Amino acid sequence: MKEIRVLIVENQAEEANNIKEILEENGYVIAGICTTAIEAEKTLNTISVDICILDIFLGKDTDGIWLAEKISEMNIPFLFLTGSKDREVFEKARLTRPSSYLLKPFNALELSFSIELAIEKFFDQPHTFSLQSPSAVLGNPYLFVKNKDRISKIAIDDIAFIEVEDRYCKIVYEEHQYLIKMSLKKAIELFPSFFIQTHRNCLVNLHKIKDIFPNDNLIVMTSGANVLLSERFKHKILKKLKLIN
Repeated sequence: MKEIRVLIVENQAEEANNIKEILEENGYVIAGICTTAIEAEKTLNTISVDICILDIFLGKDTDGIWLAEKISEMNIPFLFLTGSKDREVFEKARLTRPSSYLLKPFNALELSFSIELAIEKFFDQPHTFSLQSPSAVLGNPYLFVKNKDRISKIAIDDIAFIEVEDRYCKIVYEEHQYLIKMSLKKAIELFPSFFIQTHRNCLVNLHKIKDIFPNDNLIVMTSGANVLLSERFKHKILKKLKLIN
């Protein structure tokens, strides 16, 4: 499990420190604080960032909008955090398709909610994060997981298997389970090819298989969990394993 890395682009030191404190209290890692768009662009080309928080006005100009266009090209989610209430500025900013737009002054809860919404919107999985049960949004190469009031991430490669429950996919990672609001058909499309179907309701990570017992229609994962193997998918799994061994 890893923390989400956030880049803050804000030229007001007090404001930047306030954002930093709120994010760190909620379990995020600050990847950096930049005061100009040029500095931020250079930083994004050298470090790993999961989400960016941008002010629109960096100095006197709307450099944040220029930077947002660059970030869009990098395929990184971002949100605007600005004191500007100018409609023309907003119209220009919305053309960059931010994942969220938050006005100053803001509070910790508003910022936390905006980040959740930004991740859901960017990966086109709305209404996924839940307070009732541990939930997740599928990104690449990470799964963004929420447990109670904290969002972290796990590498998709580390997921053991996926089971369908009604309209949700249950993601099994070590001793943890998370729900994604996604059909199995969609999961097959989005998860890497080393996740393969074992029966009508399950996908397994081929690299997390410990043993296969074909006669018993059973797969044992490295975690010790047992997964059913149906006759329909048995030949395909055995062939696939032979190719990767």
